[in-house]
Amino acid sequence: MRVLERGEEATGFADPSIWARTGHDGPTIAEEFALQGVGWQKADNDRLQGKMQVHLRLKEGKIKIFETCRHLIRTLPPLVYDRHRPEDVDTTQEDHAYDALRYELMSRPWAPEGTKKRPYDEWEEDEDRKTWMGS
Repeated sequence: MRVLERGEEATGFADPSIWARTGHDGPTIAEEFALQGVGWQKADNDRLQGKMQVHLRLKEGKIKIFETCRHLIRTLPPLVYDRHRPEDVDTTQEDHAYDALRYELMSRPWAPEGTKKRPYDEWEEDEDRKTWMGS
């Protein structure tokens, strides 16, 4: 990590909740950061699609996690699924580094080649779709 030079701005993705007004008249968390020269973009907070991006990229070797990502390395392996929503991780665990990873990956969603199927064309000759009568 390095210190920003005067006039230099930092940007990144953040949980959309930092733009919320939480019952006070003061600035939001995002506004406080902006005053210090740190600009955020609202992250795509779709937890399920984000989890799929994390799993897919780890499985396909499409992500490299450097040793300087100490908190992600420490907290990602022990994450478990939510008992009530097994398609999501248990958010009562320390999942901040995981969330940051998810936000970054969702900023550029990825799908492996060949996963997009063409729509069915009833006029297309297809041996697998023929009936027992041969038509």
